[in-house]
Order: sequence, then structure tokens, then C-alpha cells
Amino acid sequence: AFLRNLPSFGLLPPGDQRLLLANCWAPLFLLGLAQDAVTFEVTEMPAPSMLKKILLEERSPEPQRPQPTLAGVHRLQCCLHTFWSMDLSPKEYAYLKGAILFNPG
Repeated sequence: AFLRNLPSFGLLPPGDQRLLLANCWAPLFLLGLAQDAVTFEVTEMPAPSMLKKILLEERSPEPQRPQPTLAGVHRLQCCLHTFWSMDLSPKEYAYLKGAILFNPG
């Protein structure tokens, strides 16, 4: 909804829009999580043993993406709590998103 309500973004050529989003989707996503007060619980799953992998000959046809670590998820939750503690208004979130979207660096 943020991008649809941003006239300056809509006036850009589609290629420029995709380029801007490709360069800043992660911080925009984080701000969206914070603004919508998304919470989640995480449990650690034990990794399969090397012996099990060998015995079952688990071969992946494509390289696996790195999985998030518990520490990384904890950092994300801490970041969300920091945003929530600032008690930002919807307008302030919009200003932050605009600054991130149109940041030249």
C-alpha cells in the first residue's frame, strides 16, 4: 500500500521502480513488520546428523539457501522491539520508508 500511495514512485519507469525495490526491499520489509507489530516465536530445530545424511544419501538437486540462525532471528526481534519502543506514527513510518526507498547510497 505504501508504494501505491507514493506518486513520485509511480511516475518512475518500471525498470527504475524494480531497481529501487531490489536495492532496499529488506529494510522496507523490516519497517513493515515493525509498523504492523508482527510478532513470532522461534524454536531451534536440530540439524540432521552427518551419518544420517550419508546413509540416506540426501542429495539436493540445487544448492541450499543458508538458513536463518537463532542469533539472527534474535537480532531481528531486538530491532523490532527498538522500533516499537519509539512508538512511531504511520506518517513517521512513511517518511522512513521514503527515505530508504530514495536513498542514493
